[in-house]
Amino acid sequence: MSYQKVMNQKQMANFLGVSENTLKKLVSYGMPVKRLKNRREYRSEEVISWMMQYENYGK
Repeated sequence: MSYQKVMNQKQMANFLGVSENTLKKLVSYGMPVKRLKNRREYRSEEVISWMMQYENYGK
């Protein structure tokens, strides 16, 4: 799998196939994000790892 290691909000939303509003909601649930002044930075490996924790949630 080939993808960028660090993404901005729009890139991460596109990578996950969700809207930016949904991405913000995921951040409120604990998705890892680095905040730098007015910018948000997502590290793809951290986000993937976080998402894997919930892969079978609700099944």
